[in-house]
Amino acid sequence: MSRRLALLALTVFLVGCSKPRTRAQGPFNRTPPAPNPVLLQTPPSPPARASAQTPQPPAAPGGALPVPPRPPEPAAIGPAFAAPPQPPTAPPAAAPVSPAASAAPVAADAGLAAIKEVARAAAERWKGIDAYEARLTRRESVNGAAAPTEEVLFRFRKQPMSVYMKNVGEAGRGREVLYNPTQFDDKIHVIVGAGDSRLLGAGNKAPSLSPDSPMVKSKSRHSIRDIGFGTSINRFAAAVAGVEGGKLPAGTLKYGGRVNRPEFGDALVLAAVEQTIRPGDEAHLPAGGVRQWYFDATPKSPSAGLPVLVVTIEKGREVEYYCLTGLTPNPPLTDADFDPARMGKKK
Repeated sequence: MSRRLALLALTVFLVGCSKPRTRAQGPFNRTPPAPNPVLLQTPPSPPARASAQTPQPPAAPGGALPVPPRPPEPAAIGPAFAAPPQPPTAPPAAAPVSPAASAAPVAADAGLAAIKEVARAAAERWKGIDAYEARLTRRESVNGAAAPTEEVLFRFRKQPMSVYMKNVGEAGRGREVLYNPTQFDDKIHVIVGAGDSRLLGAGNKAPSLSPDSPMVKSKSRHSIRDIGFGTSINRFAAAVAGVEGGKLPAGTLKYGGRVNRPEFGDALVLAAVEQTIRPGDEAHLPAGGVRQWYFDATPKSPSAGLPVLVVTIEKGREVEYYCLTGLTPNPPLTDADFDPARMGKKK
């Protein structure tokens, strides 16, 4: 009896499954199949161990995996972002060296001795010169304005003190300046040069003026009374005496040794000295500055021993430049060479 009932149930089940269907069945509320419990269960956590591969979920019954395995990830090599390079560490500052432990005093003493010899040689050489003629190249900054470079034929006589200058370069070409105070009054006599005046054309004589005239002072940093080697040599000697006597700091004068300058090429060897000027020491350098002295140290040179180049620097810029080349000592100069009546006629 039980077998017949089982056979009958099986027959009904098979007939129901093989019932034909049409495509246009419309929307039906079909009950979705129950989810596989195996796929829903959370895979167990893998044991803590160093491995580069991701653990796989357990296999479904029958040995087949429900999803394809995830490919292994490559093992990481180093950090993801390299740290920026660090700047090199500065070496520790060296401990200060006391002056007593350094060799600076010895070098300073040797330098001062050389500077004193330069001053002595200049003074000695100047004693044997009564007059000289040279080519003067000068640049000045007056009242903050830089003047153009001038090339000047320069003549100087000690006794009686006389000066004659004629511009032979492009700046102020043809200008003549004469100062002979003992014979022609204490006045500066001038022939106007190119570009000097809007009222007076080049070649005309300008009114004679005192060296103390504001118009004259506005054109130059120094008085014409102070022109010539003698004033420069005495000023340098005073600085040496100040350092030696302790009135000026020890570092005021620094000896730079023997050097060459492009103004003279290889023809001259120069003794270089740098002077530091304190604020207030000179009227034209209220903030102080540096003056570079170059003395001709070439044996048998016509200008041997003399300061042939002087450069003054204020706040990092040049304010004075005086260079004498082609010097002829003791030329045969006469009173006629310093006569205002001959100005404008010389060639």
